Amino acid sequence: MTSSTFKYSPLPEPDGFRIILLQPSASRDTSLQCKLLHTTLSQCDRDIIDHYTALSYVWGNAAQRGSIFIDGTFMDITATLESALRDIRDASRIVRIWADAVCINQNDNDEKAVQIGLFARIYGTAQHTVIYLGPSMAEGDIVLSIAPSNTTGVVRRDHSWLECETAGDQILKLSWFSRVWVFQELVLSDDPWVQIGNLRARWADVCSILLNENAASLQGESATRRKVLKDMNSTRGTKSNTLFNLLLSRRGLGATDSRDMIFAHMSTASDIEEVKKYVQINYDKSCVILYENVARYLLDHVEPYGPEIFFKHIEDMEPDSRRKGLASWAPDWSLCGPGLEPMFRDNLANGHRGLTAKDHYVWVGDPWILASIGYEVDVVKEVSLVFPNPAELLPRDRTVYQSTVDRLRQFYREQGGVWWSGDTKGRHRHISLKGREANHEQLALKLAEEWIKIMTNDLPNLSPESTEINDHKRFLALFESWLRRRATQGLIMVGSDSDGIENIMFAYLLPNPISSILTGRKLFFTQSGRIGVAPKSTQRGDRVIYLTGKPPVTAMIIRQTESRKTASLELEIREAFLKKKNELHIEGRKDFISADGMAIQRGILIGDCYVDGVVGWLQQPEEEPLMKIFALR
Repeated sequence: MTSSTFKYSPLPEPDGFRIILLQPSASRDTSLQCKLLHTTLSQCDRDIIDHYTALSYVWGNAAQRGSIFIDGTFMDITATLESALRDIRDASRIVRIWADAVCINQNDNDEKAVQIGLFARIYGTAQHTVIYLGPSMAEGDIVLSIAPSNTTGVVRRDHSWLECETAGDQILKLSWFSRVWVFQELVLSDDPWVQIGNLRARWADVCSILLNENAASLQGESATRRKVLKDMNSTRGTKSNTLFNLLLSRRGLGATDSRDMIFAHMSTASDIEEVKKYVQINYDKSCVILYENVARYLLDHVEPYGPEIFFKHIEDMEPDSRRKGLASWAPDWSLCGPGLEPMFRDNLANGHRGLTAKDHYVWVGDPWILASIGYEVDVVKEVSLVFPNPAELLPRDRTVYQSTVDRLRQFYREQGGVWWSGDTKGRHRHISLKGREANHEQLALKLAEEWIKIMTNDLPNLSPESTEINDHKRFLALFESWLRRRATQGLIMVGSDSDGIENIMFAYLLPNPISSILTGRKLFFTQSGRIGVAPKSTQRGDRVIYLTGKPPVTAMIIRQTESRKTASLELEIREAFLKKKNELHIEGRKDFISADGMAIQRGILIGDCYVDGVVGWLQQPEEEPLMKIFALR
């Protein structure tokens, strides 16, 4: 971002950095003049007289430019930084300030990597941090003037609650609150101040105003913005945020360079020493390599469960639409998460085989391949269209359906309610029909008719331009016959005691709709005739598999790839598993599966799924599964 007009001198000390000595001016409009001081963090930490202030701001639109003169030499900077420095500049005194765009040579990747590694100390050593939100605005004057610490010294109390809430909402819309770097700048700062124009107030006071007791009554986007602020504020002073938790809460925020989604959180991650074994701040490495190394670290540290705990955070989109070259098992942290409800799990089964996932996969190749032991359950035969948020289907207005649900609930009460049994396979729910099987079947068929209407009319009408209409029609033919068969089986069709796919379908059409497991996903049938729920990018021919992990393990959808098999890669996979086997000393261990002699199947990960009636990794399965090595790219 800097002009070649100004030439930087190197920073030889390990903790060396630069401070702007911003020259005073009585006029905001005069050009920015400064000197650039070379010093060290250790010197600043010991200095009890000359402190410095760190600046937190957003770079803004790169096309809008400003300027500053360093010892009379021109430097090109962003317009937002110029505005911040003009508003911070004092009329008569030199201001010692640190701002990344000037104090770091942005054209030197090696220096950038070192300086970013010092961010925790730079913001921690600064006496104050100024969070510059932008030029003067009326809403800023309202909120900051209420704060006891505001720099005018006069606290105003003549604004109504509505004025304050409206002004606060406008402030929280400013881009600073949606940029990735600002989080660590806030968390690492001892004494942050919020500045709009030339008016400042302490962060704590501003939060007290914007997060007052009345804020709890806000809804919609206003409530979301308050939650972002609350989360940012509550994180200050905590040291228990792992990189995974930070990425989950901050993913998709604005970053000019997508690699900064990782680098910007490394200074505040509580597990940073382990992270460094996989990831280093290095702008010479591509975003793909960085994100894959982060994924490797996270996968290696999700025990005691397994990879599926991590895989659910991968964005659900067509593989060809993802970041070019990025492995299917690596999330793109520059994008928002899939926003899906957790996949349904069968928690009633007994006799799971608990396997430590990390003992049963290896990393091989360049680029990285995740080779993991597992087994195939079934093959996707037909898929539906994607289910929208249930509110779009107006479930409350479906009077026939809701009336039938009420009648079934009453029917179950009349029959004495649900009773339970148990055996070696697990716990089971039952309803006693006592000669009223025909009545129950009639009501179940009425539910089926309503679902057929939804699948025949509503879903296609909500996706009129979908290229998957023909797939949906083939699915629908199977779905109708499945519904009618299901109605004759005496299953619990509605209510919290329903199970599996019945419970999923019931929850989707509650009269007060909420996001459900079906939202944003598809229904599908397998070649064996089972129904399930799968990611929206699932296609005919995809495989349903189980990878190792602690129970209950979620099934996965993968897509076989036609990648040319190479003897060298297969040999590398087998050697990696043999090495792991020798390192683990597995003699006598019943919780270990040897990869010796297993077939290797190449593929890409699509996402997690549920297949009705299928439970993975049973100790005594009806049929022993054929174990494979799934080499996933």
